[in-house]
This record gives sequence, structure tokens and C-alpha cells, in this order.
Amino acid sequence: MVTKSGPFTLMHGSLRAPVWEYILDQESALGTLNLLETQFCLVGHPHLPFICKEHRGWPAFVEFTEERAIPLDTERWIINPGGVGQPKGQDPRPSYAMYDSEEATIERRRVTYDISATQQNVLKIGLPRHLIERLDHDL
Repeated sequence: MVTKSGPFTLMHGSLRAPVWEYILDQESALGTLNLLETQFCLVGHPHLPFICKEHRGWPAFVEFTEERAIPLDTERWIINPGGVGQPKGQDPRPSYAMYDSEEATIERRRVTYDISATQQNVLKIGLPRHLIERLDHDL
């Protein structure tokens, strides 16, 4: 499912495959940029925070640091704020982004949660054990 809201297009994966494709390299980023009709694209499938800016027609990945407002410019961006659950960056804290439309900035933040209680709840509903164990990474 792809949703558009103001200057943003939102989906889980990519515009080529909204549910399944990971945007992790220039080829997959270029595939989405070629289809992007808004200035910014928000994705989450890889769970790894990044910003990919279109620079002179080519995707350029840059680090999406925490706790610092980043000014949005006129280039097109693919933004992955990270994710909730299934940490792939060895940090189990959920990562999200805050958009300030008045200041035209975006900022990435993290929060903490009770991982053990979440694991017990996931165990109760019968999800595979490897998904439960993957939630538990040391900071």
C-alpha cells in the first residue's frame, strides 16, 4: 500500500514493490526515485535508519543521526527513520522521525520499552521463537 500526504509518499518497502523490496543500495533507491511523484519518500522495511538524497539525478546515502533537526532542502529524499521491533542495527529501541512542517526539518529519535514483557506477549500469541529472541539485543 502506498499513501501520499503533502510532500510525502509513504510505504513499507519501495515504490517498485511497496511491501517487499528493501531500499539498501543505489539500484533500489534509484528505482524508487524514478517513480517518486512527491519530494519525500518514507520507508521502513529495512529497519535501518538512513537518508538517501537525490544528488544530480543519483541516490546518495547519508547517515540519519539522532536528536538533531535536519533541514529539508529542495532535493528529493528517501527517508528511513528506523523501525519498531526486529532491530537490525543492534539497537532494540524503536526509532522514529518527527517532521516539523513550519521549520521544514526532520529529526530522528529513539524510545525505550519493556522488551521482556513484549517478548512474553508475543510468545502468548504464538509467533515463531526466532522473532521473539531477535527483540533482545544489548544496547
